[in-house]
Amino acid sequence: MKRIAWIGGVVLLFAGSASATTTTFNGTAGADTMLVGRGYDGGGNLIYLACVNGSWAEGNLVTGSSDTVTTNGNGGIDTITVRSSSGIYDCGVGGGKWLHSMNYVYSCPNVYVNGGTGNDRIIGAQCAEHLNGDDGNDTIFGNAGNDWIYAGADNDCISDTTLTFLSCGSGTDSYTDDLAWKDCENQVGYCLLPP
Repeated sequence: MKRIAWIGGVVLLFAGSASATTTTFNGTAGADTMLVGRGYDGGGNLIYLACVNGSWAEGNLVTGSSDTVTTNGNGGIDTITVRSSSGIYDCGVGGGKWLHSMNYVYSCPNVYVNGGTGNDRIIGAQCAEHLNGDDGNDTIFGNAGNDWIYAGADNDCISDTTLTFLSCGSGTDSYTDDLAWKDCENQVGYCLLPP
């Protein structure tokens, strides 16, 4: 079953059944600020919840680690953050709500973040996220979790201490797993050597 809803200029695609669910949060063609996590709807159901440009956007039900949550910045200079803690968050319109981390109650779902065109800032959390900068001079912070990072085209900066996969893309890219910046292409050659 699939349904599409418009909320504050954001298209939400809901799919799934009582088992795994899929939620997609989309930004606009302009500059977006998006924070994605888990929260409760009016009926007390645990759902995927996002603050998108000062408005709350509700996703599908949280059922467990087989769920998929995708956040697309689309065009513009976007800041996309995966929630890493729990607490009241004031989104603006609609006021404050409890916004929990992406692994609240259930284990982490499949998390995909796509920056789109523009110089984006992407901030991961404790899940093993797939973070895709796409075009533009992006800054990507994987933080905790064994992340999959795809920097995309142009000159990107990537920071992550626990990677599963790193693709620098075209351009002059920099990578750090501590406080010392390294050439990303050389780091990929090192990281992807077989054990």
